[in-house]
This record gives sequence, structure tokens and C-alpha cells, in this order.
Amino acid sequence: MKTLTKQTPTVFIPYQNDSLLIRVADKTEFDDVYRLAHDCYVAKGYALPRPNYLLIHYPHFDYLEETTIWIAIFKNEIVGSISVTRDSKYGFTIDEDFKAECDLVRAEGRKAGAAWRLVVKPACRDGGTIVKSLIETAIGAFLSQGGDTFLLEVNPAHERVYERMLNMKVLSRQRSAAGLKEAPAILMCGMFETMPPRWKAKFRYMSRLKQSFKMAS
Repeated sequence: MKTLTKQTPTVFIPYQNDSLLIRVADKTEFDDVYRLAHDCYVAKGYALPRPNYLLIHYPHFDYLEETTIWIAIFKNEIVGSISVTRDSKYGFTIDEDFKAECDLVRAEGRKAGAAWRLVVKPACRDGGTIVKSLIETAIGAFLSQGGDTFLLEVNPAHERVYERMLNMKVLSRQRSAAGLKEAPAILMCGMFETMPPRWKAKFRYMSRLKQSFKMAS
């Protein structure tokens, strides 16, 4: 296994405690993300096993300037990941499932971004610490870049979690997400102005940290 070193953040100050590091992936780690996505989706029955053990949904999005791929590292292993794409002429990966709903958000003039490919190694899901830390870091980075609205395509089983955590609302539902096997999906939307106060304060603090980091660089 290659050594996973701490890196200077290219977008945002990473989340870190004594055992967990969340930072931006570099291109040499993309296959690790694809392998993790493969294992997670196969384990849930949403995808068939691939000979190369890689599940690559939207490779063109991975290399866009508007996309940031975050990874969670625990004990020198990538155990989680989430990708975030800021809206642009290239659109979102979730346009494939929810184009009309995404266009409505665009029509309102919102500065939107979409979180996708949220995966965590099954053995590391207990307690939700890694999932929460990934979302906190990814959304915090997006908001610090001037975004105000974030979209998330998730399994309906997690709907209440995001309602409670970030006051997100369901915009639409699908029987199965594109490119996956029998994977029901919902599109959830969160806006900075409707987030719980403690999260607003947290993200404002993160934004100030980013500004301090930029001034010191």
C-alpha cells in the first residue's frame, strides 16, 4: 500500500483529528476512490462486480476544475470519499437523474454545487463520524468559495439524517439512479440561509480560517 501523506490543501484547510484526515485527493489517488466506490456499490447490490474492481461513473467530471474530490484517510488507508462539483457550463452529474429540478435551482440564480459519490468503507460506517466529517468539510469548502445552495443525491434511507443535520429538503425522487442497479435515489437541497444556526456558525468559522490561510501563504 502506498504511503498517504498529508498535503497542503489546494482548496480548503482539511479536517483532521488524531486518527482521521480529510483532504483533497490528487490524481494518483483517483483509482483508490474508484475502487472504494466499486466495493461499496457491489456490497449494497447496486452494481455488478467489475474485473478491474473500479467503478467509474463520470470520469470527465473528475478532471473538471469545478470538481473537488475529497478523501477520508484512517490509519493510512482511504476509507471514504465525496465529490463536489460547482455548477458551470458542464452541469452536474445529477443532471442525468434530476435535470428539471437542477434547472429550477439555476433559474432562481442560486450559486449551486452538487455533492455526489459519497462512499465510506462498510467497516468504518459505525457512528457516522466519517460521513459527517466528509460532508462538513466538502460543504464548508464549497460555501467558502461563494456557494449558497448545495444539492445531494442520496438513498431515501438517509433522508431524515440530512433533514436533521442540515435542514435539507427533498426536491424529487427516482426509483433508481442512472448507471446503478435498483438504487432508489432522492434529490435533496440545502441553502445556507436555512441551515441550523450551529452549522452556519461552523461554516463561517471555516471560511475565516481559509482567509487566514490564504493571507499567510
